[in-house]
Amino acid sequence: MTEKSIKQNSKQDTIGVLPVFRGYTVDARVGEFRKVNPDTSIEWLDFSSPKGDELLVEYIDTLDKDSDEFNEIFLHFLRR
Repeated sequence: MTEKSIKQNSKQDTIGVLPVFRGYTVDARVGEFRKVNPDTSIEWLDFSSPKGDELLVEYIDTLDKDSDEFNEIFLHFLRR
C-alpha cells in the first residue's frame, strides 16, 4: 500500500466523525460545540457565545494549520 492510498483510506475512515474537544463535539457546519450529558440534557454552545468563543480559540490553536479541519473552522471564525 502506498503512502497516498494510506492517507486516502484514513480520510475515508473518518468521514462523518466529528471531532471532540474538551468533551464537546465540534460541528463546524453549524458553528457550535455540543456536549451530551446522559442524565440531564444536551448542551449547545454557539461559536459566537462567550464560552463558545473561548473554546473555539483554544480549539483552533490545537489544529494542524495545514488540515482541512483547520481551514473549515478558521473560515467560520473569520465570517463572524
